[in-house]
Amino acid sequence: ASGGFDSMMDDDAYCARLIAEARRRQQSHTQTSNKASSSSANPDPDSSRKQGPARPTSEQWEQTRQASAAEAKRLTREEEEKDRLWRKKVLQGKSLEERKRSYESLWTALEMGGKGNLRMHDIPWPAKEDATEDDTCEMLLYDVPADRAKQALREEVKRWHPDKFQQRLSERIAEDAREQIMTRVNQVSNVINTAWSNLSK
Repeated sequence: ASGGFDSMMDDDAYCARLIAEARRRQQSHTQTSNKASSSSANPDPDSSRKQGPARPTSEQWEQTRQASAAEAKRLTREEEEKDRLWRKKVLQGKSLEERKRSYESLWTALEMGGKGNLRMHDIPWPAKEDATEDDTCEMLLYDVPADRAKQALREEVKRWHPDKFQQRLSERIAEDAREQIMTRVNQVSNVINTAWSNLSK
């Protein structure tokens, strides 16, 4: 009888151990599932950093390109305006000697080439747009001996002849400034031609 009772106790203990083991495994499985769900709902904040920044779309690339081009144009216009104002300021108040020296040096630099996309302020005009024949010739003939005045004006006639001007500089003139520049060239040419004709009489 004692042996049967001990056997029953052993069986009960064994069953208790099996039940406890089963419960432990179930709890372990539940905890693992909960961790997986939590990880899915709250992803690792470092994971996005590991993947790197998202690549910009083609539309974003195009917007960036257009913004860069617009900024480049703005800076170009700003620099051109600064250059124009500087030239205007420098020319004001200059003596005839300084104006003549500046005129010749600017023409030398222009004819040597280099800068393209020429606009009004890039051309070394002999005088202001509304200058008279006397005003124009006063500078052009400064320090020129009387016996060489006619030849000096003849050189200016050739320099400002519209056809010759275009032959030298046409490819370097900005297309949107071409009409304005050539209108002024014709005006200068007419003034100098008249002065040369009067001197030749």
